[in-house]
Amino acid sequence: HWHEAEARLQPWSGSYICVHTSTLGRSDRKALRRREWALNILGMRELERGLYLRPDNLAGGVDGVRQRLLSLGLEAAAAVFVATDFDRERRQHIEQLWDGSALNNLYNKETQRLEQWMERCQELEADVAARESYLMGSKAIRQLVFDPWLPEPMIDAAARHHFLQTVQRFDECGKAIWAQLGAIDMAMPVAAAASPLTSGTLQ
Repeated sequence: HWHEAEARLQPWSGSYICVHTSTLGRSDRKALRRREWALNILGMRELERGLYLRPDNLAGGVDGVRQRLLSLGLEAAAAVFVATDFDRERRQHIEQLWDGSALNNLYNKETQRLEQWMERCQELEADVAARESYLMGSKAIRQLVFDPWLPEPMIDAAARHHFLQTVQRFDECGKAIWAQLGAIDMAMPVAAAASPLTSGTLQ
């Protein structure tokens, strides 16, 4: 549900949702991969060994984040809680965990790239337009799926909103192009059949 991600945000009070994993084992590589996947997709970053955190700006608060982490593969024994009032040294470290400038640059750059492509896509051969829309759209949607969805002032929320709207328009444009080729009703390779540009969803 990448297109609904923005609706799952709430105002940020300055607190952080933390996950403590130091008591969890690391010998089970499968469990470790699931844990790291869950933490990464929720935008968690490691402050200290075994202590991950993110701004508490997701709807549902700590309970909602805990349930999402568990559903994504985090072990139930992990401690998930809210923390505030970090000391000065740790606050400075926290500010460096996410590169807000790089995210803003990505939002603006990718928005421009997608908009420019939509302006000229009618000039492309149908099969070329379909292939490019699939590749570019998949990349853009992946960027949204793995976006940490940080609050202001960490990032430029307006730039991110513009990027999201552009990806939504690109998704519709891509589906229209594939429909013109009759690709939606044809047997397609597995990777293409699962494309958000043909199904409208991301599993």
